[in-house]
Amino acid sequence: MKRATIAFLCVAFSSSLLVSQTKSDATARESRAPGGARAVVLAAGKAGTPSRNESRIEIFTAKGDKVCSLDFSSDDGEHGYAVAKAAWTPDGNYYVYSLESSGGHAPCHTPTQFISANPIREICLLDSFLDNPGITTPDFKLTAPDLVTTRVYGAKSDVTVSLSRITQAPVNGRSRCVRCEMAIPVKFLP
Repeated sequence: MKRATIAFLCVAFSSSLLVSQTKSDATARESRAPGGARAVVLAAGKAGTPSRNESRIEIFTAKGDKVCSLDFSSDDGEHGYAVAKAAWTPDGNYYVYSLESSGGHAPCHTPTQFISANPIREICLLDSFLDNPGITTPDFKLTAPDLVTTRVYGAKSDVTVSLSRITQAPVNGRSRCVRCEMAIPVKFLP
C-alpha cells in the first residue's frame, strides 16, 4: 500500500512539474546564436482578449544589451501574429522566424521574416525577396551558413535562399528591410 501511494505521489508530482514547464515555455522561448547573441519570444496578447496567442520578440547582444524589439500583438487579440517557429542560422548572423495569424485569418499564408544581426540590425520579410510571394508553411529548414528552405505558393518544389545574398542588393535603390534602432519597439500592424 505504501509503495503504491509513493508511486502515485511521484507520478503526480512529476506530471505537475512537466505541466508547469510546458506553460512557462509557452510564454517565453529563448535561443542563443553561436556568437552569444540571444533572441527571446514572449507572449504579447492583451489581457482580457479572446486570444493571448500573439508574440513579441526581443534581440540581445552577447553582452546582454537589447538591440531590437518586435511586437506582433493586436488590440483585440485576433488580428496579430504568433511566432510559430524561430531559430538562428548556423553562422549566427540571422534570426529567422515564421508567423501565424492569431485569429486564424489567412491560414495558407505564414509570413516568414528574419533579423540580420551583423553589421546592421534589420528586420526583413523573406516573402518580398522571392519570385512567388506567399510562404505557405510555418516550417522551414536552416543549413550552413545562412540558407533557408521553405515552401512557397506556386513553386513546384521547396525553395532555398541564402540570406546574405538576397540582402546585399537593394531593389530599385531601396532596401526591403526596416532597421532596428536603439531597441525602440517596432509594432507590426496587420
